[in-house]
Amino acid sequence: MSYRDNLHKVAVETIEKILRHYGFSVQREYRLSSGERIDLFAWKNSLTIAIEISRTSDLAKDINKLLKSNAIHKFIVVLKPYDIPPSITGNIQVVHLEDFEVRLRRILKISLNYPRALSFLPPLPLYSLSEFESVLEELGFKEYVESALKLLLRAYLMGGEIPTRLIHWPHPLEKPIREVLFEDPRIINLLVGLGLTHGESGLFGNYEEGKIFGVTLSEVGVSIVKSYEKHLLDKHRDKIMDKCLKNKSMIAFITSCAFLIQRISGHLGLSFPLKNDYKNALLHIETSLSEWVITKLPYPSELLFFCISAFKLPKILDEGIKILKDLEETGLILISSYDSKGRKCEEYCIYASEELFRFTCDLLYKDVIARLNKSNIHKKLNTLNALYTLTRLQHQVRPERLEIEFEKVLDLLGLEIKDLESIAEVLYLRGASSKLIDKEPYLVILDKDKFIDILIEYLKEIENEILHHI
Repeated sequence: MSYRDNLHKVAVETIEKILRHYGFSVQREYRLSSGERIDLFAWKNSLTIAIEISRTSDLAKDINKLLKSNAIHKFIVVLKPYDIPPSITGNIQVVHLEDFEVRLRRILKISLNYPRALSFLPPLPLYSLSEFESVLEELGFKEYVESALKLLLRAYLMGGEIPTRLIHWPHPLEKPIREVLFEDPRIINLLVGLGLTHGESGLFGNYEEGKIFGVTLSEVGVSIVKSYEKHLLDKHRDKIMDKCLKNKSMIAFITSCAFLIQRISGHLGLSFPLKNDYKNALLHIETSLSEWVITKLPYPSELLFFCISAFKLPKILDEGIKILKDLEETGLILISSYDSKGRKCEEYCIYASEELFRFTCDLLYKDVIARLNKSNIHKKLNTLNALYTLTRLQHQVRPERLEIEFEKVLDLLGLEIKDLESIAEVLYLRGASSKLIDKEPYLVILDKDKFIDILIEYLKEIENEILHHI
């Protein structure tokens, strides 16, 4: 059975279910006096409705057939996903499948409080990337295949939504008029028609004109885009390996791991320019990751903390961004002027495929671990993290809880208290802190500015070693 036949069957069943919900009797394949058949005929008391479901772009034949019916209301339900006029020839209404119930409720003057027959349309028979491409060709949209896949991937990378701006909503039961930001609205209409995206995120709600909201990917849409993501990864595997292994594998791993942590934590992208200095890197050093994030990644927690902290160092950040820009042409990285909520970024936002980062991290992991274990640079950076985190904890937790919380931090960073002694001694000798002791309060800051300056000196040394010596 072809896609059109499958879709026609779904449409007949869906419309019949809607009509029966509102108390109509329904007959399929109804014979007109002319001898021709229409898909559905419904009646309720003196109200009659004739319905023809159109599988082609030739509406003239369907219109001519319905003109021979004596039904009070007549509908052509168009399955081909493109824009259509609101009505044609007298009392014949031309609608998309998802709009049929809305039009019927208006005819029947149904109260807004009365439940709808369907809260969603049944999924259409589209499950794989190859099927998606075949269906678009079958429907006459071959030239849109690449654009549609790129839009799906863009939406997926930005959190599964396509930002749109509401222009006007004439009536709660009508579809809102929306402006599609950054994308060709014809492609959006195509994806909605194929069931790969849900129309609006909700039928009712406080939607003011100008408000930005999302058109979300359906479960089928997500399935297809994941297949497309894998296809791109396979297609560009050699290029990705070359970029990551060539000279800067440590930077590529740090960047990939940091972005992977961001995505799993729910931060879909990064907005640039960041305040690119060492003090900012220190002030925003990562002091905690949820246990859920740590368990989602097959790497030791001390490595995760090292990567996400190292990525914030200015020169490493710059080198990491260069690698991401080099990989943009694979289609797995998106550099956009807008964030996932449709807001203008200060300069640009970067979104990237989780699968891409998992691939690069797995590719580089053994080499990176060997080099880190030889240099111990990750312990040096994690030591700074521990010392700075200690100053935060001293202000955030009660004294009796400090030892417990600090022990947790040391465990996550792969450290013992003795690992802090070397840098703590420098802090003491230069008048920034007391001596380090092995119990609460561990370390007392005497000069906060000097403490920050000394840690920044170490950050610069660590950054230089990562860039040039490991």
